[in-house]
Amino acid sequence: MKKNILIAVLLTIIGAGGAFLYLRMTRSPGSAGTTSAADFCVKHQIAEANCPWCDPSLVEKNGQCSGHGVAEALCVKCNPALMAGFKAENDWCAGHSVPESQCALCDHE
Repeated sequence: MKKNILIAVLLTIIGAGGAFLYLRMTRSPGSAGTTSAADFCVKHQIAEANCPWCDPSLVEKNGQCSGHGVAEALCVKCNPALMAGFKAENDWCAGHSVPESQCALCDHE
């Protein structure tokens, strides 16, 4: 009996994980299905046109975020979808839930 319950729980977890990965890979953040797969940056999990890592000119074009004192194109507080990109670039402070490069509470020296 315990073995059957364990197997059922394991299969449920695996199924939920598979569904999550499928949905994450097939949807484009910020669009209603109008962005093609070619227009989506898979590494940073954001629309290619809004990816400041693939198009660094966006940082200068969009200017500063007046509310948070960082580049608007890199402001994860205004655009939480950028979180995956910072994590992909290994620039994430998990302790403070902000990019490591923007974390005022950590020593960056």
